[in-house]
Amino acid sequence: MGDPYPSAPGGLTELQERVRVAFWEAVRDGQACGATSLAAVLGCSHASVCSALQALVTRGYAPRRGSRSFLTPSAWPSMVPHEFLRPDAPGAPTTAQDGRRAEVVQRLAREEIAAQRPVSVPILPSRDPSLDDLRARRREDTHRRAEADTARLLVPVAVHLPGPIGIVHMGDPHLDDDGCDFCRLERHVEVIQQTEGLFGANVGDLQNNWVGRLAALYGEQGPTAREAWLLTAWLVRAVPWLYLVRGNHDCWSGAGDPLDWLVPSSHAEQGVMQAWGTRIELTFPNGRQVRVNARHDFVGHSMWNTAHGPMRAAQQGWRDHILVCGHRHTSGYGVVKCPATGLISHALRVAGYKVHDDYGGGKLGLPNQNVSPAFVTIIDPQFNDDDPRLITTLFDVEGAAEYLTWLRALRLRR
Repeated sequence: MGDPYPSAPGGLTELQERVRVAFWEAVRDGQACGATSLAAVLGCSHASVCSALQALVTRGYAPRRGSRSFLTPSAWPSMVPHEFLRPDAPGAPTTAQDGRRAEVVQRLAREEIAAQRPVSVPILPSRDPSLDDLRARRREDTHRRAEADTARLLVPVAVHLPGPIGIVHMGDPHLDDDGCDFCRLERHVEVIQQTEGLFGANVGDLQNNWVGRLAALYGEQGPTAREAWLLTAWLVRAVPWLYLVRGNHDCWSGAGDPLDWLVPSSHAEQGVMQAWGTRIELTFPNGRQVRVNARHDFVGHSMWNTAHGPMRAAQQGWRDHILVCGHRHTSGYGVVKCPATGLISHALRVAGYKVHDDYGGGKLGLPNQNVSPAFVTIIDPQFNDDDPRLITTLFDVEGAAEYLTWLRALRLRR
């Protein structure tokens, strides 16, 4: 074919013009366009071709050496022949051809560099996703996380059972600890199973779950780690739960927590389970709504008030009917009334079932402030938020079950 290029620019020597034409022909044909390749094609010395290329670069008739692997359409419209890089010129190549040519030019540039080396190593595919794929995945992650967290700010729980109900807020069980009052725990489980309208709830630390350097403590207790999980599986499947909070001992399992499989989120009948805390809104058949804010612990501590944490939360804006926590193995109870709305909040700290503790009671000398391992709140949905009869708090599980049975019979007869 004839010379596809415009007439030679003025002021070029014969060698410079030959190098210019050979360079762009190499680009057009997908050949190597470096000084070594051009010298072989023209039959000239490498030094003279290098000098001519440098002159072309200086005058703007060829790209710099470092830019030759990035030849793209319209990259240098003032110097490049229109058949290659001017998209608005007659007979300009298509976008697909442009992309193919750019790939060819980059490949040839790499081959030219490789030809000067004693070995040639292929470019291996990357394990990393492309930037576009990575950004798309991060956008999807952001939307999924926001949707999940928003849904857990206040979990709606529909109560289909008419009349009053009771919630047994069980403190830290530590099922596998030798100091656990397991006999009492079993009695409470049986009471929940046998009492209509009575639901279980737990504020965390189902077992010791020793990890790291603390794993040595398994040598100082009876049940093994395997037996601890057998006991945990029994408890989480034994009663109808409203909520299960994972405490610090539970969260030590990390991302592979077996509780995620024992209490999967798809099994709604086993209650709401979240790490550190959960907030649920009970809606009764008559439309009454009661909010329960359960955490392993609330911020704040006072030597004068063991219920300081949940009471502080109620006073600082958490307008919930029941605020309950555990963690400290002490009992506490307080009532807070919102002066603006009249809502009465019951603040509870439940001690748990670990009644014998060589570390807390022995080494640290902490006083025994365990009133009851579990508190029971009886909710009578026929009363309003500002009525003290809406929620009754009892410290004896067996007695609370009897009271609930009597109250339900009374209300349902009407």
